[in-house]
Amino acid sequence: MRFRPTHRGRRRPGPLSARVAQWRSEMGDSLVEILLAITIISIAAVSILLAFATSIAGTGEHRNLATFDTVLRTASAEVSSDIQQQSASSFANCSGAYQVNAAAPGSIPLPTSYSAQITSVAYWNGSAFMTPQAPAQSCPTGALPNSPQELTITVSYKGSSSSITTVVDDPITPPSSGTTCQYAASQLVWLQQPSSGLAGAALFPVPTVAVEDKTGCIIQSDASQVSLAITAGTGTAGATLNNCTASLNYGTTIFSGCSIGVIGTGYTLTASDPTDGLAAVQSSPFNIAAGVPAVLVFKQQPGGGTGGTPWSAGNQPTVWIEDAQGNLVTTDQSPVTLSIGTNPANGTLSGCSSTNAVNGVATFAGCTIDKAGTGYTLTAADPTDSLNIPVASNAFTIAVGPPSQLAFATSPAGAVVGDPFGTQPAVAVEDAGGNVVTTDTSSVSLAIGTNPGNGTLSGCSGTTTLGVTTFSGCAINQVGTGYTLVATDGSLTSATSSPFNVATPQLASFAVTNPGTQTAGTPFAVGIVALDQAGGTYTGLNGPQTLTFGGNATSNSPNGSAPTLPSSVTFVNGVTNPLPSFTLTDAQSNATLTVKLGSVTGSTSFTVVAGARASLSLTGITQQPTPSVSCTGPSGSLITCTSTGEGNPGSASARTLTASIELVDAYDNAVTNSTGNSITISLSVSGTSGSSLNPTSLTVANHSSTTSGTFTFVRASGSSSSNVMTAKYGGTTELTVTLSA
Repeated sequence: MRFRPTHRGRRRPGPLSARVAQWRSEMGDSLVEILLAITIISIAAVSILLAFATSIAGTGEHRNLATFDTVLRTASAEVSSDIQQQSASSFANCSGAYQVNAAAPGSIPLPTSYSAQITSVAYWNGSAFMTPQAPAQSCPTGALPNSPQELTITVSYKGSSSSITTVVDDPITPPSSGTTCQYAASQLVWLQQPSSGLAGAALFPVPTVAVEDKTGCIIQSDASQVSLAITAGTGTAGATLNNCTASLNYGTTIFSGCSIGVIGTGYTLTASDPTDGLAAVQSSPFNIAAGVPAVLVFKQQPGGGTGGTPWSAGNQPTVWIEDAQGNLVTTDQSPVTLSIGTNPANGTLSGCSSTNAVNGVATFAGCTIDKAGTGYTLTAADPTDSLNIPVASNAFTIAVGPPSQLAFATSPAGAVVGDPFGTQPAVAVEDAGGNVVTTDTSSVSLAIGTNPGNGTLSGCSGTTTLGVTTFSGCAINQVGTGYTLVATDGSLTSATSSPFNVATPQLASFAVTNPGTQTAGTPFAVGIVALDQAGGTYTGLNGPQTLTFGGNATSNSPNGSAPTLPSSVTFVNGVTNPLPSFTLTDAQSNATLTVKLGSVTGSTSFTVVAGARASLSLTGITQQPTPSVSCTGPSGSLITCTSTGEGNPGSASARTLTASIELVDAYDNAVTNSTGNSITISLSVSGTSGSSLNPTSLTVANHSSTTSGTFTFVRASGSSSSNVMTAKYGGTTELTVTLSA
């Protein structure tokens, strides 16, 4: 395609230089205008290149095909720009004319799989372009120096190709400065008018307006400001002409970078020159189409609904495919995919994962999310158009819907013939998405589904709380493998449990009755029940059974007294009858009693406390020199402790014994449950003079002495005799301590 001026009229013959400068071709074009058009192409090349790079960088293969014309135009602009900016390397001088270098331009940035090359060049002979020839051939005879050349650029894409022509000129040589016009400025003329293009892209060809006299001579000395705007009433209302940069060159104004961001048909531009008072001129109509797909926009936001149910039409999302200017790309039919973005309840989107756009609009239907939650978002993507960065919708809510179905929250398990299941069933009322309808209080019924043993279900009793019915007492009376239960509730979709087995009863464990708090030395009874694998009473255990008893409850007391345990236990239908008797001697707060028959066990935990206070005992003994204390007893209620000295009699060093007095029962368990009244113990010392005792009276409560219950007993040095401390309660001696030499 050639970019020709569109003005009419010829000037009368004048001086030779003027005639050469203003020569018009058979199409009405002057050489000056051609050279100006060439300059226009060069100035606009950079802005076109930027717009081109932006418009094609993210396109997919199908869009490359769809914008073949854009690629051709861009290749033309690239070649023009490259040659004009690199004239020294792009042209070679040949007989005054310039030969196009076969290597020019160095490179043309194009989308993947496109290629471009200069396939021919035609030289200017002063009146017309000569016959095209291959680049890098010798300049033909008749080619003028510093003349323009018409290049043919061919763009190829996967076996298809198309060509376009463009005119370039050596930018070093400006138009002749001697060219003058005979008359004053009288009109504006379009030298180059824009053709249809894409929203946001620079208009091409670059709008160019010249100031002429009445003969059509361009007044190169005119420096008036020419303005450009969209003609009122044309194109789309509200659209504006953007990014125009006006450059005045020898009476010609070049408007580079101009773009229109709003699609529309029948746009025209109006050029005006109020400085010269010239009449405004209007361009030919052109159209602005949407650019390449650049962004997805939720035009109708998802409104959500209830779990598992398709949302209403007003809540279904609609996604537009728009160009970078926000125009709907009505030619796009790409599939748009939806997925959950923010997922507060781990829901699943179904019914609308993908749909093909129609005229750039992807209208979804049938969208549903199963799980109820607040703050869901959807994301949209268009991989075909390389719009892979998801765009997010507004947040919305999925609420719990009306009752729709039943589901086993807990399936039965651990079933034994005739016994309530070890794990009783629980059934939930759910909406279509599987969310529990907590407000539902309807009645749920159970029945056997799969019945491998021809059994009968009985004993079921249900309690409903927050939409879940929990059953108890359910039992089946026949052995079988693979039973199922079916839950029903009016018109709701029924539910079937997981398969379970009903087994023959076997001894599986023992239940040991917790006897509560017991006292050391006092007999008590414990009930023992044999259990089957479902936790029911195993009635098959009968008669005397030799059980093994263990646990820390059966340990010996502090003074070595052993407990009394039953040697044999009699069961009647799995229950001990009579109850076995136990007498324990070791007091402890967490006594565990275990029962074992073969590999079958059971246990219980309880507390054993000390019996009544029976005597006194020493605790916390320290002695200097190193003690050697031995206690004997009790003998009746008397405990005797002797500390043996060191060294020869008569020269033994002083001995000091410090200790506390403790209340103990008959098994030497510390009395923790004394009657609650503190007792007073009197202390006295006998033997060699010089010994001492401090204090001589102690108050003892609970299981050990208080701070005041600690005493110090000193035997004087240099004595070979023993000293004896006596502790009495109520006048009765209960503890003696002897310090020997």
